[in-house]
Amino acid sequence: MISVQCVLLFPRFAYLVAEGFFLYLIAVIIRAMRYLCLDYGLKRIGVAVSDEEGRMAFPMGIIFHRGIDAVIKEIVERIKKEHIGSVVVGLPVGLDSKETQQTTITRRFVTALKKAVSIPVETENEMLTSRMAADSGMKGGHRDAASAAIILQSYLDKFKKG
Repeated sequence: MISVQCVLLFPRFAYLVAEGFFLYLIAVIIRAMRYLCLDYGLKRIGVAVSDEEGRMAFPMGIIFHRGIDAVIKEIVERIKKEHIGSVVVGLPVGLDSKETQQTTITRRFVTALKKAVSIPVETENEMLTSRMAADSGMKGGHRDAASAAIILQSYLDKFKKG
């Protein structure tokens, strides 16, 4: 109510109130940005999520692949439940940095996911992340979730400040 009174008393400075609110809103949105990462596979999809500041990645679990429609439906539900602002999908490339059959399959999945959600969907190179998760002693679904966390942390580290 104070800002409304200020606008009424000082209409020439109304833009400052609006601008201040706008900047506050942007700060809240940016600070509350959570990321969801997917390590897409034909049997299981590893899932990881970031903290609210988008600085640290944590394994979240797996989604069993029961068809593309069921997978996308579950991802959309998680996006809503976890208040996700952006999705990162691990993009598999060969050791020679060339695209593989799995790269093509993953790109098709990313295209379908982009059509189903209204938030950004990006890809991140996932080269050797499954190996790193396996070397840490993870097995099965835990390895898939750990791989997703490694992919997401790599993505987040690119944008860290200071």
